[in-house]
Amino acid sequence: MILVCNACNARYLVPATVFSNGPKHVRCARCSNTWLARLPPDPPAVSAPVVAPAAPVKPLPPVVETPVSVAPIPKGSGLPTLWKEPVWHRRIQIATIAFGLVLTVALLWLLLDRNNIAKHVPSMERVYYAIGLPIPHPGDGLVLKNVHSERKFEDGHMQLVVVGEIYNESSSSRIVPELLAVAIGPDGSEIQRWQIKVPADKLTQSASAPFRSAIMSPSGLVVEVKLTFIETEDKKDVDGQ
Repeated sequence: MILVCNACNARYLVPATVFSNGPKHVRCARCSNTWLARLPPDPPAVSAPVVAPAAPVKPLPPVVETPVSVAPIPKGSGLPTLWKEPVWHRRIQIATIAFGLVLTVALLWLLLDRNNIAKHVPSMERVYYAIGLPIPHPGDGLVLKNVHSERKFEDGHMQLVVVGEIYNESSSSRIVPELLAVAIGPDGSEIQRWQIKVPADKLTQSASAPFRSAIMSPSGLVVEVKLTFIETEDKKDVDGQ
């Protein structure tokens, strides 16, 4: 059969058996154009016309065919070659899919584990805040009021007493975390630290809860007691933050 390039009209003689199993991609040796070649469709069946019987014709003498030798097509004659997908093309596809999967897993990890990431890499907190995913902190929406500390002689011992209250200034209920108290000396150094558990586990909007803590008076002069909310594993924010 004869193939004709649909780009430069170059003609090629190709055995029909090449396409016996279906269409194949071929490439023009002249212009490198690639197209899908297939066997030509079978010609439509034509019914023979009805003719009147003719008079008998004298048979012709038999034709003797003389064998003709056909020279093989020389190598490099410009026949089209079958198109085959390059190996590097397939490798690029696999690498692209693998990179997409790794990137997806990394993004999910950055979003779902952002609290732990920001805890170990504080600079990431600004990144999350910039994209609208602020990192929640223990005690968000809660404030400390009327806090003061003093040394008192109670139960036969000199003790350091810390009292105050926690107020919910947010518009929803909040879980109340524990407090970390740090006693500071005159030179700004830390003398002692301890945890304070607030009696109330949850505060509704505009509600407050008092707290009181007393420890044996630490050695050294205490000029300040700093209080901060701390995260505990058995407590989570009511709003899911």
